[in-house]
Amino acid sequence: MYRLYIDEVGTDDIVSVNADSERYLSLTGVAMKIGEARDNLAPRFASIKADIFNHDPDDPIILHRKKIVQCSSPFGCLRDGEKRASFDARIIEVMTACDYAVITALIDKKAMLGKAAWRNKEPYHYLMEVLIEKYVQFLERKGSIGDIMPEGRQGKKDQRLQDAFIRVMSQGTYYVPRARMRAQIPSSNLKFRYKRDNVAGLQLAD
Repeated sequence: MYRLYIDEVGTDDIVSVNADSERYLSLTGVAMKIGEARDNLAPRFASIKADIFNHDPDDPIILHRKKIVQCSSPFGCLRDGEKRASFDARIIEVMTACDYAVITALIDKKAMLGKAAWRNKEPYHYLMEVLIEKYVQFLERKGSIGDIMPEGRQGKKDQRLQDAFIRVMSQGTYYVPRARMRAQIPSSNLKFRYKRDNVAGLQLAD
């Protein structure tokens, strides 16, 4: 049984698309067996948090790329060169030692708005459709089934994404018909989780 952990870079806003910082949106999915996430990835991340940050297990540190790069709280200790080198080496070790596949889809929102066929699509939903399609093909190659866990964005956005997921699963895509999708992804619900939930797979995707 696989799980696809999904996180995004950028926003789905289509009002401000001229600046490079606002123009692009990508979704990255990390496909990993649930047992691998539980028995290998999660303990390795917990060890890094204990050894590098001496974290409180009842108030766990959540690995967040933006805060790590900025060395902002609770990652301020990474301003120390020795600590930073140790942290980098341990993260690379995790990425090397764990067994997973990465699927990334990126969209140029400015270009999208210039094409009539895309004007009625939400960028996030379009990318999710691409990820689902590629994930199904991955699961077929592995002879396995799976589910999908996006990092939630709270409220109406999560509900709209769930509705879009149901739509894709019921209609299929040009390359993957619905029967194949349902065979590989039996659940009709996305498994939303949030940063506060301390999900190792979502932290790896981030």
